[in-house]
Amino acid sequence: ARRDLTINAIAWGRRGPAMAARLVDPADGQGDLKAHLVRAVGDPSRRFDEDALRLLRVVRIAAKLDFAIEPVTWAAMVAHAADVGWVSEERIGSEVRGMLALDRPSRAFRLLRESGILATALPELQALVDAAGPAGLGGFERSLDVLDAAVAAAPGNDRLAWAALLGESGSGDARAALERLRVSGRDRDAVCLLVDQAPVEYDRAWSDADVRRYMGQVPADLLDDLLALRRARVGASGGMAVELEAELAERVQAQRSAGSALALAGLAIDGRDLQATLGIAEGPAIGAILERLLSDVIEDPSLNRRVTLLTRAGLILDDLVQGSPDGPDETAME
Repeated sequence: ARRDLTINAIAWGRRGPAMAARLVDPADGQGDLKAHLVRAVGDPSRRFDEDALRLLRVVRIAAKLDFAIEPVTWAAMVAHAADVGWVSEERIGSEVRGMLALDRPSRAFRLLRESGILATALPELQALVDAAGPAGLGGFERSLDVLDAAVAAAPGNDRLAWAALLGESGSGDARAALERLRVSGRDRDAVCLLVDQAPVEYDRAWSDADVRRYMGQVPADLLDDLLALRRARVGASGGMAVELEAELAERVQAQRSAGSALALAGLAIDGRDLQATLGIAEGPAIGAILERLLSDVIEDPSLNRRVTLLTRAGLILDDLVQGSPDGPDETAME
């Protein structure tokens, strides 16, 4: 009698060893299953008073099954929407992740908005609704279109789903939401990188070096997610951008196949080589030289050879020493 929903209040068992097993269904959950209806057991307000997380569970289950929410249950959800504020952020985050895992997660987030729960559970998305005003839902609906497209393209990819959902909010609001919902620091950083880089417009005038520079903006293991998010964004809007994204993806793959260096780990030398060959002590000078070399190699991959890079490193070191107003940096030299 105190279960959350009638469809979750069905039991199988028997009263004693001599009695036959049977279904126990005092709230007619089977009837609601047949009617494709989500209904609270007994008084909905009492059920939500017992645990406000149930408000989110109703949304997730209704969206997952594509069931309607029974009107009295829905009215109680609207009345108790703000009670989600009493639920721990970690539990809210767990339910939201469950919504992101749905085949069409947009259904869940529309229910959150319509019930008023969104304002408490994800105020960053509610801000998009508020910004659009009475004329429409603007960025909120765009977010949901991108989310559905991203999930269809890569089911189970949490980072991609979060980036699609929060992309219209910007990386600052995205980080705030992810921190509040207890998403791991590594995933927060990855999502915010995707949110920042996905809106960069590709131009056919980009040189190969421009493509490599763009690829270098994210770690190698995020590059496929970035391309998927870009495709989801343009897929939601359509137009010429779809062809441009396909072209960019081909150019990115060509650079991958060529083994182009995009990060320090791809250089033919490392800090130990600089220390051993040029006599540079461990410190910031090594990082500065390697970053300069990486920039050169991204511009011209043919430079990524040990002898060539060590020669250029010596020239860069001379520039660093001569450019110092105090003369040579003793801490950079042995």
